[in-house]
Order: sequence, then structure tokens, then C-alpha cells
Amino acid sequence: WEEAQSGMYDSKSASSVGLVGYWRMDEGFGSVCEDIARGRNIILSTDNAWHFENENIAVALDGETAMAMNISMASPKPTDDYMLELWFRGGEQNKGATLLSNGNDFNVGFDANGNLLMHNAQCTMRNYLDNQWHHLAINYLYNGVTSIYLDGEVVGQIPVALMPNIASDHLIIGAERYRENDSTLQWSYRNFFTGDIDEVRLWKATVTADYIRHQYRTRMYGDEEGLVAYYSFEKTMLDDFAQPIVAFDVADHSE
Repeated sequence: WEEAQSGMYDSKSASSVGLVGYWRMDEGFGSVCEDIARGRNIILSTDNAWHFENENIAVALDGETAMAMNISMASPKPTDDYMLELWFRGGEQNKGATLLSNGNDFNVGFDANGNLLMHNAQCTMRNYLDNQWHHLAINYLYNGVTSIYLDGEVVGQIPVALMPNIASDHLIIGAERYRENDSTLQWSYRNFFTGDIDEVRLWKATVTADYIRHQYRTRMYGDEEGLVAYYSFEKTMLDDFAQPIVAFDVADHSE
């Protein structure tokens, strides 16, 4: 009893002496709890069986406004490997709703059936506008291809030669930025997205498929190597009673 009590808060390894079953239950998604000791996994009755204590804040876009993410100091060059990722949740949209744009041909949005479009080319064959959270990652490899990931899986690829340059002063989230004609310097906006946006990250780094699949559900600290812009839309602070609270925040948390 004393031995069990003294180690009750210690994590174990799969090779711990006498360990015949170990379900950490730290997956947080899916319907499987892995047994790292003997492989006798627990199958949950639903993907929604997980309970989280953390508080999360996202940006709600109303279909009339968008966000401008300043990337002027972190904008990747055409020869840089980079990855842009975010979480989104939306339902039925007006035709041509845009998720990402920069005014320089870079455009990611949806068709009338909720299929993801990359520069007006269809990338998916399913509706991602189902009022559920989805993760989007655009992984650009200069000496390879541009891969589009949704929820950790590749759904499309674009040759680098056909990939518009993401470099710009601002990345627009939730609308298409454009100019009425070449003679004006004034930006206009259209095709607004209605829904929620969270965890926007821009990396100037060579990111592997394994890293995307294993880390896309993980929050960052902001000091990760290659992370040049990070908008989590929240920060922890103390209230008037010196108790920690989570507050809305639009600052860039990359270091």
C-alpha cells in the first residue's frame, strides 16, 4: 500500500515492472484509449467522450468583418519552406466564402457544397462546413510540393511552380482582399466567412507530415523554432482577486 501510494502520481513506462495494463487516456480525440503496456485498447462508444477542463477562446467572424494578420516582418520568401495552419468552424456560407487571402492571388475558400478550394481548384470531396472544428494546414516545400492537410490528412497537392506567393504585408483571415483595378492602392474586401477561427500559426521551417499529424492538436508556447507568427486569441492573467483567468487577446505570441 505504501509503495502504491508513494507512486500514485508518477507516470509509468511501458516496461515498468509488473505493469499489465496502462491506459493514460491523454489522447483527447478519437474513439480509442491506447494501452501502452499490452495493447489491449479501450474502444469508446463515441468520439465525443472526452472531458476537458481547459477554457478556450476563439474569434467569431460575423460574415461582415475579417481579420488582418500582420506578416510584414515574417513573410516567407518564395525560396523559404513554410507552413500556415489554423482551426476553423463554420456552417452554411454565402457562395464563395473565403478563409484566407492576401490580395496577391493567394486564396483559400469554399464552394457551395463546403468543399475546400485552393485558388479556385477543388481540394476535397466532402463538406467541411458542418459546424464542427477542423484543422487546416498548408505546407509549402520549395524543393517539393505544396500539401494541403485537413485534420492531419493530406487532401490535395499543388506543384510549387503553380503556388501563388504568400508574401504580403497582411494575411487576411475570413475574406478575400482585392483591388478594383491596377491604378488604385485602396484594398476592397468581399466573400466574407461566417464562423470561428482559432490557433493561427505561420512557420518558416521545413515541416514533416509526421509532425503535422502528431502536433496539430497541440498548443504552442510561442518560442518553438521556426514559429514566426502565432495568434492563439487568448492569454492567462490574474483577476482582481489574484486568480488566473483566460482573456481574449489578439497579440502575436511568437517570440
